[in-house]
Amino acid sequence: MERVMCRAAWQAFVRSSTGFTGGVKLPVEVAGQLNRIAWPKAVLRTPDFVVYAVDFELAGLRKNLKRILSPDKLAALKAAGLF
Repeated sequence: MERVMCRAAWQAFVRSSTGFTGGVKLPVEVAGQLNRIAWPKAVLRTPDFVVYAVDFELAGLRKNLKRILSPDKLAALKAAGLF
């Protein structure tokens, strides 16, 4: 039953998306959500840890990072020379 509901939700999402553009936005939105969660202490990370989505050509990397990171995190990455 759950799988049917998930499939129906996914199909509704795909139908509401604008073709290729919608498919590109999904990984970026997911990366943004992952950057906002409180990661458990058991998951070892460095202070500059971020989750981001890229395609094969790295198109839109800078723009997408600006979308998914908080201004503070973006500033810290810039100050460290990582962005």
